Amino acid sequence: MKKSNLLFISSFFIIAILGFIMNVNLLPISNQKIKDSREDSGNDFGDNNKETVLEPLPKTSALKEWTFMVYLDADNNLEEAAIDDFNEMEMVGSDSNINIVVQIDRIPSYDSSNGDWTGARRYYIAKDISAYTFNSINVQDLGEVNMGSSNTLQDFIGWGKLNYPAQKYALILWDHGSGIMYGNYPGGVSWDDTNGNDYLTLSEIDSVLGNPDYSVNLLGFDACLMGAVEVHYQFKDDVDVIIGSEELEPGDGYPYNEILNYLKGNPTATPQQLGQQIVLSYDNSYPWSLDITQAAANAFTSEFTSSLQNFINDLNSTIDSQKVNIQNAREASLEFDEPSYIDLYDFAEKIQTFSTGAIDTTAQYLMDNITNIIVEERHSSANPDAHGLSIYFPEFYYSYSSNYESNDFTSDFEWDEFLLRYYTGSTTSEYDDIYEENDVVSEATILTQGSYYGLILNGTDIDIYRVSFTSGTLIEVYILFDQDEGDLDLYFYDTSLNQVNYSESYTDNEYVSYLPPINGYYTIVINSYTNDTYQPYDLIIGDYIDDQFEENDDWLTAAPIDSNTLYTNLICRDSDFYYFWADEGYLINIKIEFSYIQGDLDIYLWDYWSDTTWESSTSISNNENIVFTANVSDWYEFEVHNYEDNMNYSMFVEVISIDDIYEDNDGPLEAPLLEYGTYMDLVCIDIDSYNVSLTENTWINITIYFDSEAGDLDLYLLYPNSSSAAWSFSYTDNETIFFQVLFSEVYTVWVEYYDFQNMNYTLAIHETTSIWDDNYEENDNFGMAYPISIGGTYTDLTAIDWDVYLVFLQANVTININLEYNWSNGDLDLFLFNSTQDLVSWSASYNNSEQIAYTPQVSDATYILVYNNENNMYYDLTIDTGGDLNISGPPLEFLIIIIAGVSVISLFQKKKKSIRNKI
Repeated sequence: MKKSNLLFISSFFIIAILGFIMNVNLLPISNQKIKDSREDSGNDFGDNNKETVLEPLPKTSALKEWTFMVYLDADNNLEEAAIDDFNEMEMVGSDSNINIVVQIDRIPSYDSSNGDWTGARRYYIAKDISAYTFNSINVQDLGEVNMGSSNTLQDFIGWGKLNYPAQKYALILWDHGSGIMYGNYPGGVSWDDTNGNDYLTLSEIDSVLGNPDYSVNLLGFDACLMGAVEVHYQFKDDVDVIIGSEELEPGDGYPYNEILNYLKGNPTATPQQLGQQIVLSYDNSYPWSLDITQAAANAFTSEFTSSLQNFINDLNSTIDSQKVNIQNAREASLEFDEPSYIDLYDFAEKIQTFSTGAIDTTAQYLMDNITNIIVEERHSSANPDAHGLSIYFPEFYYSYSSNYESNDFTSDFEWDEFLLRYYTGSTTSEYDDIYEENDVVSEATILTQGSYYGLILNGTDIDIYRVSFTSGTLIEVYILFDQDEGDLDLYFYDTSLNQVNYSESYTDNEYVSYLPPINGYYTIVINSYTNDTYQPYDLIIGDYIDDQFEENDDWLTAAPIDSNTLYTNLICRDSDFYYFWADEGYLINIKIEFSYIQGDLDIYLWDYWSDTTWESSTSISNNENIVFTANVSDWYEFEVHNYEDNMNYSMFVEVISIDDIYEDNDGPLEAPLLEYGTYMDLVCIDIDSYNVSLTENTWINITIYFDSEAGDLDLYLLYPNSSSAAWSFSYTDNETIFFQVLFSEVYTVWVEYYDFQNMNYTLAIHETTSIWDDNYEENDNFGMAYPISIGGTYTDLTAIDWDVYLVFLQANVTININLEYNWSNGDLDLFLFNSTQDLVSWSASYNNSEQIAYTPQVSDATYILVYNNENNMYYDLTIDTGGDLNISGPPLEFLIIIIAGVSVISLFQKKKKSIRNKI
């Protein structure tokens, strides 16, 4: 059984299902934690769809402190992560100080939850108790819209500011991101798959935010690769604080519950303070990740701009005399997953290391100013030289795109001129290689048999080569290129310049062969079918040797391999794709070995059914290695990517079980029967089940001990029918259940990982006689609610489980309920239900008290529920009234209410994270 499908059913669950259904917009939350490019062509698909207003807009007349707007583009393969993040926002919800509003656009097929609707909707986020369902107010149903259109963005911001005015505004752009460039095209964010893969370019976003009517104070990119100096510069006049990551982001992105909980507790926070908290919360959410960056920065100051201008000017003036030094600095600088992006601060620091003269001073001036504008910056151990801002600096000329020269940054700074001087010694982007001008036969380049890398064809001409061949020997000619960057064709001519062979496909690479009848010079012609101004390629003349798995050059042609088998003498001339099987919970260890001196290879582990990258290894050294735990039993696909030159390599894919001696104990039927005692060296890679025979009228203590720094485990106790008897899930070390056994049965102890697999833990099961509960137990459900009176304070109460109290309220008399506890020990929430168990009020904050003031319209029996998120919580409960009260009380028979068979799906099981990069 898959853990995600497990439903915990409680036959005496204290919150009746009708109460939830009828009051979904009032419910508080559960305690769980749970990111491509071209200019807008003007085809703003979907903008003309009819808008449906479902109910009157819940406008806020008072000017609140913050309106937090999230532009949630889930019209792509990140839909599941978007649903998770939406539910994170509902863990906090709007209040009297902050508005939280979301526009979410969905897509078919990726996530079927919440009605599996498609199109776009606008929500006013309310706090609720469900970890899986949307319970906020669906303010507007927009139908299908193009989230890649600036018009759509502008409409959302205008709607948010009009209906939910505030003193300060935050805008989060959520989706895939590419930074300043996307390959050969201008970069951006927010890809909409069902609208022609349209997306928001930086200039489009700027055109909206640059209008004062649509300006915001804080702009956050919950997307990959947006922490770039060019991105920040684009919005320097639009916002106070910008937040972005230099590196890829995991699919879960920002921890919205933590961010919004901070804002809720600090509603007067400045944009700088909120930006700082977003960075800190993001960093804290991924303690195990090796590849995390995030930074918040103030808008660029004139001093920062001046320091950057001086640095670039000095680079331009010293490029001729210090080319080697600058090249060494570039090679030593921190690259990110997109290798054309390097850390700006680190590059300046490396300039100081390798260069001499005045440029050292301007480099330091720039570094000082980067430090000054950064509000907060965090990075993981894999990025020790990250400082918050990247810059576009491809290592090689053939990776440079002239489209980079069309943005605000390059218009105001001579950085693109510096790059061109660096690559070519000229300030114009004329794309050619060292063999030009070989555009006519009389100027053809004379070559010998061999391999020639990094050649460039300018689509306005052709490349011509002549090679001497001997008669009777078969000749093979290959050109290797990426067809996505442009289509090349190959032609072969004899000694009399007659065409004797050619290759004109619509795929990567072209190949011809020919048996020369006579000795002499033969001619090779390369032509661009698509006339791209820049097309890199490799030319191989002679024997072209590939390995046993070719042609495994893409997803569709991936080669099947056996795990735990060594493969040698492999050759990566393009990209090699393989796939293999792994069972859920098994450890996948992919190793390739090669010599970095001969060139660089990288490896990527992919989801077999989509373009999701699970893990990657892209070091600048010999060999690459990925270690990953299979999250489902399925096929897995990985790519060996030829980053530089043609490479020979060996490969070994290890798939092994790393579980403990009790596997496969993944369900009650497979669970071993344990005695009371302590069990050590256990490993949770899926779900671990243990059966234990418990005796009636005893108390037991079940504890799992683990280190929460390594990940989080949750603990459940199940009845014999697999419904939930008790559970414990916190965010700290260890989980503990105290449980009174009412019937002698075989129960199941259920251990499940939450944050991370391969968790080591110890399990202790003991009978105990020292249970610290209060005098009102067992008031654990409506049927056992304890009657109490108005006008007193009840002290030294203990919430080992859930506590339910019954009180009679008179019509039109306001009752005040106050719950006091120590929040540092855990969180309690307070709920109020009428006699039919409809939820009528609640308080679910993150502090040391909860308060409810409630005025019933009719005299009625009312239930007070103290909900315990963690075990062993002490609290005091005070109930009083603001007016005169006739304490006559209801008839006894009215107070004795027996609720039988109340059964609902548990809404408190925590969601599980998925690791999916937002790129």
